[in-house]
Amino acid sequence: MVTQVHTKQHTQRHKANRDRPHGKDAKLVASLASGEKLSQRKRVFRPVLTSPFAVSWPRIPKADGDTILHTLLEILCDEDGKRPQKSDHAYVVGVNAVSRKLESHIHTVRQDIPLDRSCLPRYLFVCMADMDPPVLVSHLPMLTGAYNAMCAGKLATSSDETVQTLWHPSERQASCTPAVVLVPLPQGAEFLLSTALRVRRLSALMTTTALPGDQQDRLCTRIKQVFGADTWQRGFRVPWLDQAGGLLPPHIKHVASSAPVAKGKKHAAQGRKPREHTPKA
Repeated sequence: MVTQVHTKQHTQRHKANRDRPHGKDAKLVASLASGEKLSQRKRVFRPVLTSPFAVSWPRIPKADGDTILHTLLEILCDEDGKRPQKSDHAYVVGVNAVSRKLESHIHTVRQDIPLDRSCLPRYLFVCMADMDPPVLVSHLPMLTGAYNAMCAGKLATSSDETVQTLWHPSERQASCTPAVVLVPLPQGAEFLLSTALRVRRLSALMTTTALPGDQQDRLCTRIKQVFGADTWQRGFRVPWLDQAGGLLPPHIKHVASSAPVAKGKKHAAQGRKPREHTPKA
């Protein structure tokens, strides 16, 4: 068995190939280097239909994100340096564990099964600025919005009686289930949280209603100051998830691009007659 040893020359060659232009950029660079005259191109705008189902992350100033992060670290340090155990229901640690928790609660609410009120998701902290690639946590906003819409039941009304809501939890369950607030943390939060919990990496941390009362109050006060009382109460919401049916108005963007100039105009500028095409018999 032969193994390949990567030397400094291999690394330099890889960087050179990576930084080398590709596709249209490579053709343009080659034409400029050889002194060839580039073909004339005109600027055009191509319509792009945006998706109404796109979900964006909530945005908060960095100073507010640092304040929430420091409050969370103070709460974690109140545990006398002990990392949360698997039996500790106050925290859900890790992207996979958070995803499984939200998915199981969505399934439970949809089946109209009573939830354990002592351990409900409340705040979801995500180290979005430290994620590489960010697609690893891109499903969390949609999952959080689906959970909140499921727990809230019918919030938006429609004039069309044929339009049915997506979620049908009981009124008792919808009124007693707190919404989840999605909190993106600033850069550097992953290292601080993983150090506080003594884990190698930590991309997502969710606190539940099982958090002790004084710690829950401190966290609630800080998040209510940053996000406002409405977001603190209703949680992270996706508008189109609150109701089903109906058509949304299209929103079309235009992307700037380029296209070759018509050959007829090019020949006219050069004083040549355009080529006539004779129909086939």
